[in-house]
Amino acid sequence: MAKSKLRVVEVFDSIQGEGGLMGLPHTFIRLAGCNLRCRWCDTKYALDAPGVEMSVDDVVSKVNCGYVCLTGGEPLLQDVYGLLGGLKGKKVTVETNCTVRDERLDEFVFLYSVSPKLSSSGEGYDVRVLESYLNLDNVRVKFVVCDDDDFLEAVSIVEKYNAFVRGKVVLQPDGMCSMSEYQRRLGWLCGKVMGCEVLVRSDVRVLLQLHKVIWGNKRGV
Repeated sequence: MAKSKLRVVEVFDSIQGEGGLMGLPHTFIRLAGCNLRCRWCDTKYALDAPGVEMSVDDVVSKVNCGYVCLTGGEPLLQDVYGLLGGLKGKKVTVETNCTVRDERLDEFVFLYSVSPKLSSSGEGYDVRVLESYLNLDNVRVKFVVCDDDDFLEAVSIVEKYNAFVRGKVVLQPDGMCSMSEYQRRLGWLCGKVMGCEVLVRSDVRVLLQLHKVIWGNKRGV
């Protein structure tokens, strides 16, 4: 097993606030660094942070839950093969921005949460990387939708890859706002989905970020 050090921003226990595993207790491992600079990023403190150097054994020793979420930043910019090997037996979700792929990890990953960045982010994603992930069964695709352009882009992707993504796509609004504005954005997005035949027949879901409803835009939750 690789013994390289990892640059870690934080390790904490909380409920999973997003996606199909929402509400389940998880240990979150947030690694430092990201290759994107999304306008609406809610973890900017992790982008350029040096992090704390930790061994695989030290990180694994802090894991208390059966479910683990490896996140960032972009966690796959670091060599996490040894970490995932050390977490064998845990149900590990890897959250990734769809620009990086490491097929060695597939044997250890319970779920890939792949988040291609739409136009409002000011960034993008790698189509080949997305297609590589879509070949897997244990993948969910999450789009942050902020405006009509984002929505149409998400619809186009769902339509193009419908055979792969049916029932696997989640849409959510940008949550970096007040709670009243967040409710408005959720309502707007629900209305857009309900009015779109492509998304309705593809079983696309609108989900909130539960941790933001409970704690607001705080870190470590």
